[in-house]
Amino acid sequence: MDVEGGVLDGTGTINGDVLKKGILSPLGEGTLPGALTINGNYEQGSTGVYEALINGPSLASGVLDVSGILSLDPGSLLEISLQDGFDPVGDSFTILNYGSLVGEFANAPLFFADGFEWTVTYGANDAVLTAVEVPEPSAMPLLSLGFLALLFGYVAKRRGPRKR
Repeated sequence: MDVEGGVLDGTGTINGDVLKKGILSPLGEGTLPGALTINGNYEQGSTGVYEALINGPSLASGVLDVSGILSLDPGSLLEISLQDGFDPVGDSFTILNYGSLVGEFANAPLFFADGFEWTVTYGANDAVLTAVEVPEPSAMPLLSLGFLALLFGYVAKRRGPRKR
């Protein structure tokens, strides 16, 4: 199946190979994450986007299960869609299962989305998404001042006392 654009979402099983150049989203009932299985190979083209849905209260995430090769072409992207105002910091979500993987998302393994910093860990047969804490912008000036103070102290100590 060659899907040039648009959105492919839902749950269920597709038997055969899929090439997707638009948005793919494992969407369950309503706006809940679901599971989409491809019995074959899946290629996400350079204009393709995988939209990972994450529902906080149940710690559920949409999953794409590919029995064969999952290929992520250069330029393919990962987007995050959090449901119900969920704070995902510290939680991990399996978003892809595959027989084998070729490539990576262009914007991962480390990227910012939906107000959080995310890492993607690509394993032998799955990809796991984890949200990590981002320092609040108001803390950055204080961190910078602290770093400069340490640096100044280090430089002053290395120079030693001045001789006249």
